[in-house]
Amino acid sequence: NKSTNEICNDEKCAVIFIDTDLMNPSIIALNFIKSILQEGSIIILDDYFAYKGDSSKGTSGALKHFLQNNPEVILREYYKYGHGGISFVVERI
Repeated sequence: NKSTNEICNDEKCAVIFIDTDLMNPSIIALNFIKSILQEGSIIILDDYFAYKGDSSKGTSGALKHFLQNNPEVILREYYKYGHGGISFVVERI
């Protein structure tokens, strides 16, 4: 498997859209994008409020897990959209 930096030619991202719905694929996606995040990057997470808003499941649980394991990453809520989507801006990495 190629690393994120190999695929992205060591460039940083401006916007990332993750639509995986389930916790494990969301964790994989978040870990995959970590090396290309920069201050000001926007992460859009679809279905963030799925599972009746249970923050231990789905994309919400994945983000919680990711942030616990990467305390240097600070996100700030940016906007909510649609039925259950949310976005965050990377404040610090």
